[in-house]
Amino acid sequence: MVQYGKLDEKTEDAIKGMCAGSENYGNFFAQNCFMGSSGTLLIVSTLSEQGYPVDALQIAGQSVPVAVLSVVVGVIYALIFDQILKRRFADRKKQEGK
Repeated sequence: MVQYGKLDEKTEDAIKGMCAGSENYGNFFAQNCFMGSSGTLLIVSTLSEQGYPVDALQIAGQSVPVAVLSVVVGVIYALIFDQILKRRFADRKKQEGK
């Protein structure tokens, strides 16, 4: 935010939303990579009740590709968002310079 100077409220809210979303990628998708997390244990108990023989290690292992993919998508989304901000503020600097 420092590199762009004064921000309008809409842009500031968009940046805050991006920060919150980035945190959610890690919290939501990566939490199941730990076999002791509540999400993993919930999945194991639900599948076991339905008759599927699974353990926490299996669920954690199968969660790793999803977590890696979520990191890749999150990074791509952040790079695209950054390019949008750069274009928006480059246009603003051009207008201020005239």
